[in-house]
Amino acid sequence: MSYKKIDITLPPNKNFSPKASFKNQKEYYQALNNNTDLAKAFDFSMPENFLYTRANLTRDFIQPNKSKLRLVSENKDKEISALDFVVDAYEDFRTFVKNKKFKKLVDDPIIKKDWCAVVGWQDLDIFYGKRMNEIYQSFVRQYLQPSQKEREIKNFDDFLKIFINNYFAQINIPITKSGFMNSRNIGPNFSGLCLQINQGDVTTYSNKYNNFVNSKNFEVFSLAAAQFGFMLDYHVPWRLVANLNSPKLFPYIQDRANVVFLESETQKTFGLSPPHQHSYSVDESLNGYTTPPINVAESVVPPHVHEIISGEVKQAQYYSDEISNTSHIHDVSYDDNYSLTPSDIYGIYFNKTSALDIETLKVYLVDMYNTFANNIPVSLFNVTCDNSQDYSTLFGSGKRVTRQINRSPTSLEDINEQYEKSFWYKLYFNIRLKEVGAKISAEKRAYAIRKMEEYYFFVDKDRALRYINDYLKQFY
Repeated sequence: MSYKKIDITLPPNKNFSPKASFKNQKEYYQALNNNTDLAKAFDFSMPENFLYTRANLTRDFIQPNKSKLRLVSENKDKEISALDFVVDAYEDFRTFVKNKKFKKLVDDPIIKKDWCAVVGWQDLDIFYGKRMNEIYQSFVRQYLQPSQKEREIKNFDDFLKIFINNYFAQINIPITKSGFMNSRNIGPNFSGLCLQINQGDVTTYSNKYNNFVNSKNFEVFSLAAAQFGFMLDYHVPWRLVANLNSPKLFPYIQDRANVVFLESETQKTFGLSPPHQHSYSVDESLNGYTTPPINVAESVVPPHVHEIISGEVKQAQYYSDEISNTSHIHDVSYDDNYSLTPSDIYGIYFNKTSALDIETLKVYLVDMYNTFANNIPVSLFNVTCDNSQDYSTLFGSGKRVTRQINRSPTSLEDINEQYEKSFWYKLYFNIRLKEVGAKISAEKRAYAIRKMEEYYFFVDKDRALRYINDYLKQFY
């Protein structure tokens, strides 16, 4: 018995013919998007959809909170994980299809009766580390050594100037986590919101159509997925994408989030501020963290969180180390009528990549220099010594001498003493402006940096970072 829904096979476009490619694309679109029997697929290539799974509702780039990840229990050969509520919904979805719809599944070699997740969350930190190592290798082997710029590097300061001003200025590769999240190098699997049941070829429409979309099981798979809060990725139809706007998914989020309100026990927060509230989540041992204050302006109550240990709320942990005399605690109260908002979901399950961008980049830059200094501690090169008193050189070449540069590794502590903290914010701002492709005049750039410095020196560094991120949003 055929497992195809329609007795059509799209021929593979072996010669990369534009005509064949267009025909296959049209057939694929009609089968997936024009079929009213299927749940609508989600197209990440559409401009309005590009930031989904990459950014929160205010377009700040995000990565999942690793403490909220959970392993998929079905796959014993490989550790597959996603955010806890995504795994809960997925496992109920799979059980539903097997128990309720099993009789409708045909013997399909692709959407098999015993299908399971084979790809889940990918770690942005690991990806970032690998990319930064590749960038370093390229910088040394393809730029420094061929150009002989390495002879200009005596210390970290020289290394930084050449890396940023000469090398980074010429490449179109990001060097910050936020930059990667806004690039095509990153896919939705880094969000913890996706699970795949296949690892097939996604580069050709013929493969996706012949081996998945045209399966008799695809309709059951598509409709059942929507009933549990999932969308199918238009370009990767075997990828399940959690739909944070789906009421079908919301009960799983609500069950996992364990959200309650914290009422302020004291008005001693920041200046003459009113009492404020947090939402928070705890695990089965009543351990967890709050979100930042909700429904209160940052100018009144500065951003902060509380750690919760065994149900006890600890003193505030402020994002800025320059804020003092703000210690306070909260009483725990539960609100049965409280409903999570999409903003709450992002606050509980995700962290902003920008929060640690500057410190992370600094660590990698120092590590790059130390690797360079350890691998090439000495550089020898010949130069011509121009001695105007030596008349013998007037009609011939000057005396050749050998110069030597000795390099020593540095430490993060030394770098922190050598550079003002505001330097790294200005550097980060300029790097991010290049990463987002900002086409602005020198005057506008200088004004924006001055504005950022005002926030840094007269408010705090967190407000300066927020200004940087908000300013950049106009370019993406």
